[in-house]
Amino acid sequence: MYVNITEIIRALTTTSQLLALTPDRNALRAFATDPTLNSSWERTAPEVRTVVLLAAAWQARQADRTPISRGGDLEQHYAVELAKAAHEWADQYGSDDAAFTAFINTPAAGRLLASSLAFDRDDTPLSLLVVLTLTARFPKHRP
Repeated sequence: MYVNITEIIRALTTTSQLLALTPDRNALRAFATDPTLNSSWERTAPEVRTVVLLAAAWQARQADRTPISRGGDLEQHYAVELAKAAHEWADQYGSDDAAFTAFINTPAAGRLLASSLAFDRDDTPLSLLVVLTLTARFPKHRP
């Protein structure tokens, strides 16, 4: 399957810029309940959702991993775990394009968690919330 990572990153970066204005739980949930966005996410193949989750984790890997809200929300937990997996991968293998490609293609902990979230067709809003939580954490200096 061909996935244009550049387009995914561009879309996530745009979303992160919007979320940077108000990166709180309510703003994330408002985006996640948008009917158009939610419908698009549900129709997206789970393999693509997996890559989007991993790409978002990769971009957010340098971010503070303190939860945005103080609650025990699953999306916060999963976002922190995915960003941590990406951070650890980059520490071990580098942060260039080859390391990113290996991160999204190697069946390590981050990939397994992302796949589990992406293939859960009964709870696609959760995986969308995880992506949005990660995008809210993108470093502000990245394009």
